[in-house]
Amino acid sequence: MCQVHGEDDIILDSLVPSISSGAGRKCVKCNENVAIIMIGTNGTFCELCFEKHFTHKFRASMGRNPVVRNGEKVAIAFSGGSNSAALINLVKEGLSNNAARKLKFKAGIIFVDESSIYPHIDGMNNKLEEVRDLMIDSGFPYHVIKLEEVLNVDDINIDITSGMATTSESMMIHEIIHSSLTLTAKQELLYRLRCRLLSYKATQLGYNHVFIGETSTRLAVNILSNVALGRGFHLAQDTGFTDGERHQKIGCDLLRPLRDVTTKEVVMYNTLHKVKTVFFPNMATKQSNMSSIQNLTESFVLGLVAGFPSTETTVYRTSNKIKGVKFVEGNAKTISTTKFCSLCLGVMDTHSSNSKASAKADLYYSETLCKGLLGSSVESSVDGGKNSSTELRSKTEGSLCYSCLATQKETQSSAKDYLAKLAIKSVQDGDEKDICEKLNDVL
Repeated sequence: MCQVHGEDDIILDSLVPSISSGAGRKCVKCNENVAIIMIGTNGTFCELCFEKHFTHKFRASMGRNPVVRNGEKVAIAFSGGSNSAALINLVKEGLSNNAARKLKFKAGIIFVDESSIYPHIDGMNNKLEEVRDLMIDSGFPYHVIKLEEVLNVDDINIDITSGMATTSESMMIHEIIHSSLTLTAKQELLYRLRCRLLSYKATQLGYNHVFIGETSTRLAVNILSNVALGRGFHLAQDTGFTDGERHQKIGCDLLRPLRDVTTKEVVMYNTLHKVKTVFFPNMATKQSNMSSIQNLTESFVLGLVAGFPSTETTVYRTSNKIKGVKFVEGNAKTISTTKFCSLCLGVMDTHSSNSKASAKADLYYSETLCKGLLGSSVESSVDGGKNSSTELRSKTEGSLCYSCLATQKETQSSAKDYLAKLAIKSVQDGDEKDICEKLNDVL
């Protein structure tokens, strides 16, 4: 018979864990003080033990991945948010004379000013002043760079002037971002341009590495959203402690020292240490969960974490088991012969022994069917015909990975022009490398 609550509902109700805030419980570490936070399902910590636990996670992450050497300079990417603010405070404590084991590197701060793509936000200048005050209070040398400076990274000839960012640059970067048709493409394009700029400017300023404040919560969201965006081939680079050789063509590597801590732990740490933050509205602010793939994935993951706290840890630890493309250290020829995406700088994933069976060919085929073109046009798209339009497309789109290629198809005018010039620049650089290698072989 029909029931209001079926057997499946009863089973699901029994699986939902009973999560308490940890109030009234004792710390599992010292077993003396009252706990202030519950980590996972059973890990309750008092204030003193939590601070030690949090700091240990940060240091252990760098200890397992000894990328930063003694005396090197590290730039901390500061956005004003809680993650990067906590990262600055952790590094500041680690470099102080009172630290048990003092960190051996030198630190600085880089802030990317994205006000050019949000010209209508009230109080933006006041928020930028607050960020500047926080960076001054940290005691580290700081640098403010504008997002539109990314146009100068590859020396692409657009309607701009050399030197500092100008009004024309601001208008151009605004058009590039907002010419995307979907919020998914806007968020993805902005993230890739931001990473590109951080790596390039940090190297110009004399830094060897860049710290970014991505936690395990953020990485869990990125893993699922990247798979949905067709970026599964790059998971190891997008979620690992280091992005490997991804940005070596233009700058230094990006490191994630907070990848073992959750956003909940970061918020508690900032509360205990009274760390100040500045909130900047972005294009995802006040948008629905269904507005983009990234927003939908974040809502899905956070919804699961509310009932099952181990969800984010389970998801993000999956990335540790994924092995990306590795290069032989010191083998410059291996690196030079490997093709990289001109936008995200990841290893190309669109090459296949059978081009007609690749995901890229399927994308072309679906696009052709949607346009109502059949027969020879389909074959020329898949086989790479020699007509002018197909040849131009093969040159530009041939240097984009599958996900960036899909992003390009969701853009218009300015963004398409920028990506096309990036691709052409990448093809020209590749031709120059091939010529140099052939000359070296002959000589």
